[in-house]
Amino acid sequence: GDMALDLDRAATAIYINIAEPLQVSPDEAILQMEHAYEEKIAVELHRFTTISKDTVMLAFGGAGPLNTCGVAEKAGIDQVAIPQMAAVFSAYGIGACDISQRYTVTLGEHSTARLKEVLNTLEVKVSRDMFAEGCAAGSYTVEAKLVADLGDGEEAVQLLDESPVFPTAFARARSVELEFKAVKALRSNESRTASFAKANLAPSDGVRNVLTRDRGRIDIPVYKLAQLKAGDWATGPAILEEDYFTCRVLDGWAFAISDAGDILLNRKG
Repeated sequence: GDMALDLDRAATAIYINIAEPLQVSPDEAILQMEHAYEEKIAVELHRFTTISKDTVMLAFGGAGPLNTCGVAEKAGIDQVAIPQMAAVFSAYGIGACDISQRYTVTLGEHSTARLKEVLNTLEVKVSRDMFAEGCAAGSYTVEAKLVADLGDGEEAVQLLDESPVFPTAFARARSVELEFKAVKALRSNESRTASFAKANLAPSDGVRNVLTRDRGRIDIPVYKLAQLKAGDWATGPAILEEDYFTCRVLDGWAFAISDAGDILLNRKG
């Protein structure tokens, strides 16, 4: 993005800590650093999940998009999606999530009296906790249920209504937990999709001299996300960036802008 880096300090750190110990040039040290970083993430992706020809990788955060093409190549992934608000994607998502409080209490005494006592305590607690979240009483839904361990791996669940009664079937259970939750729904059920139809060649905003894997340092076009429209596209090598993130579009990759302002990177071939 627009973050200013001290190039001299960065170059000195790379030379002293990496290039000199490895007895390689600073540029070669940078390329080896990049390779090691991308390879490590690619290995962890395969450790975590199964990669197929249909896998799409999501890159977000201020640093996520920078090496996403290199990581995808090493992981065998041909498509990468970058949200328009990539740099604040997590915070933006949390802001759209439901507000909830959840509690679990093990009932030491299996009786209706004890059940009602614990419920009353939790109702007071949830009203305070939801108020602290900015939710007034009546603006959220409350659900309570009993979960019983009947032994031999058998579990039973009983939802509770406004007149809770401890189930006789749970009297001899190994343990019974009261699960209590309050939820204020903020998400809607609407389903929206984005279209990534290529229309116009994206306008560049100058060039930048960067170090490439096979061609050394060359000038490549820079594309500013704020200046691009739905359907704009271009091929790498290139730089695609906005105020808070930078994406290196490698040679062999192309990007397109959706009608929602998101980015889709595709590996050609």
